[in-house]
Amino acid sequence: MVPKCLGELQAYLDKHPIRFNLVAVILLLPAVSAGTLLRAVVSAVVTRQGLVLSATFVAIRIVAEWLGNLYTFFWYVQTSAISKLEGAQSWSSAGSWLVLGSVASLILGLLTMLVMMALAEPLLRLFSPASVDDASIMVSIGMMAQLVIATLVPARVCISNFSGVGLAQSGSNLVLIVAVYLSIFLAISAAVSIQIGLMNGSGCEQEIVEANLTAHQAAQANGWNSSAPIFDPEMWVCSRAEDVLASTALVESVSEWIGAAVLCLLTFFIGKRRGYFLPHGCSLKRYATDKDAAAVAYDAFRSHAGVAVRSILFNTMDMISPAISLGIGVTEAAVFNFFAEMGFISYTVPNLISAGAMILGPRLLGQGRIDEFRMLVHLHRWIALFFGVAFTVFAYLTSEVSISDEFTNKVDGSLFTPLADAVYPAAIVLQPFLAMIGVYGPLLVACQGYVSWGILVAVLFFLVYLPPTIAAAVLGDVHLLVYAQLAFAILHFVGVYYLVHFRFLPAVCVTDAATRAAVQDGGASCSHVSCWWLGP
Repeated sequence: MVPKCLGELQAYLDKHPIRFNLVAVILLLPAVSAGTLLRAVVSAVVTRQGLVLSATFVAIRIVAEWLGNLYTFFWYVQTSAISKLEGAQSWSSAGSWLVLGSVASLILGLLTMLVMMALAEPLLRLFSPASVDDASIMVSIGMMAQLVIATLVPARVCISNFSGVGLAQSGSNLVLIVAVYLSIFLAISAAVSIQIGLMNGSGCEQEIVEANLTAHQAAQANGWNSSAPIFDPEMWVCSRAEDVLASTALVESVSEWIGAAVLCLLTFFIGKRRGYFLPHGCSLKRYATDKDAAAVAYDAFRSHAGVAVRSILFNTMDMISPAISLGIGVTEAAVFNFFAEMGFISYTVPNLISAGAMILGPRLLGQGRIDEFRMLVHLHRWIALFFGVAFTVFAYLTSEVSISDEFTNKVDGSLFTPLADAVYPAAIVLQPFLAMIGVYGPLLVACQGYVSWGILVAVLFFLVYLPPTIAAAVLGDVHLLVYAQLAFAILHFVGVYYLVHFRFLPAVCVTDAATRAAVQDGGASCSHVSCWWLGP
């Protein structure tokens, strides 16, 4: 009975792509929101264990996540190329893309991992905050974790590859789309749950409270009468810091590999069912010499070069800013990391939810269903507005929470809270723009605006983001880091909004109007499709 119901629902949604997109948004929103929120919870729990431990936790993940996320290019290319090949029913070429993309992602990931392992100690010393007098402290407690977290990189690259393939294979199949997202969510949930348990069971939070109390008691016994602080939390390190960092890194790496393995099995199983591997079998050479796949490869890499530039620069920002905050100090790094996690939620939830635009949009354009494509764009403009308002409210409500109680321990709160309160207004303003960019990125890809997106991000990166970020590093001011991201986000949103609504969509409408005019002897016009403001 259930399969029959699902079949009837799928048949209905195939005829109504806009309603399909709405159903996908409603189904995926809870899982995607919970998955991204769990990561922020880990960051909050880590901060409570001590500022030096928190700074080391951030430092060992900066490069790993940056290197892994650089290869999100695989996600865009695989989604686009395999969708096109499946639409043309070129199954053997789709198999070539799956096999060669999988091999390439694994090799690149492993090579990147080895480079990161070789540079583990220099990287930890590089990211040691100035307030930590001896850089060897972070090296001693974080070296093992740095080596372990490097093993995450190949898995992250493979996930980019297989999730792109999975979404392309899903097409408008609701069950497969949910399966792809659900496998990623379950891996994240398991990792986060174990990490939180390890952190809370470490005893570091209680240890710093006791260390602070002991220091005050000793000072009072010796007749302390100086105004200088008795206990400096920026210099204190938990006795179990090394074990905690290494254990949480191992859990994170294993969960990523499990997620990659599940997606690999899912995509290869679907590929086998569709005949991907029948012509070429197990010969890598035959896949590599597939002429149809080579032609699609050239077109995909040429058209997606702009997305590659965008991915590299956009993800490099996520490495530069935390690294500079670490150079300023451990408290500044903890505060910036807190707001970075808030921004991660605001951007990632709308971005993943809006993947439907990237899947359905090109298909509708290819089928000449321009009116439905316009409806899809119009729908996502409202989705962007909804998420912009929702995450602004979310950020404002979190500002009313007692940070010292919820996100720091009793000792660190005296340093953390004043700085966080000073940065909060700019952070609140930042959230709606991150949320709306999260929606408009896939929408711009749906409009085939790959190159323009890369140019836009490159210009903003060098002219808007870098100058205040460099100034923040020179002046040691974490406020400037937030302002740099705010300026970039505002202009980024203005740029993608302009490209979608005032450049690419009107061009689509003009092309459609010309086509209708040719068919109807002048009976159609661009005003007929009312594309400028996306009205009915």
